[in-house]
Amino acid sequence: MQETAATLEKQIQRKVSDRWTPDLAAGGWLAVPNFFLNHYRDLKDPLSTHEFVLVLHVMRHKWSKDAPFPSAKRLARLMGISSTAVRNHLRSLEKKGYLRKVARSGRSNALDLTPLFSALEALMPLVNPPKEAREEEEVTATLG
Repeated sequence: MQETAATLEKQIQRKVSDRWTPDLAAGGWLAVPNFFLNHYRDLKDPLSTHEFVLVLHVMRHKWSKDAPFPSAKRLARLMGISSTAVRNHLRSLEKKGYLRKVARSGRSNALDLTPLFSALEALMPLVNPPKEAREEEEVTATLG
């Protein structure tokens, strides 16, 4: 079973290195759903470009279903902005209802993006209606 997982990881790594370069892929990579890339601006309360990049950096630290917990200082260093700017963007995401901070005693807060994921999933049928609805629209447009 370990051999299968290692083989799969190698295949994925190879694909990433084919798309970028081996050196860049060796430094690590992040899988991002195309729907998020294409529609973060279409949410009821759209994400700003800085909020979008911040979400990418937070997701870089998410390795399971548990909320990641990078510090504002670390995120600021990664993004090349101040910790105050990161905290402002986090507050904005909270205000929009896309982020929940989960307090961790004596450590950085966990950053739960489940509300953002739910908002994106709710947007999906509006952007990509079910096949039957699309076919009906096409027939109506053709007959109209």
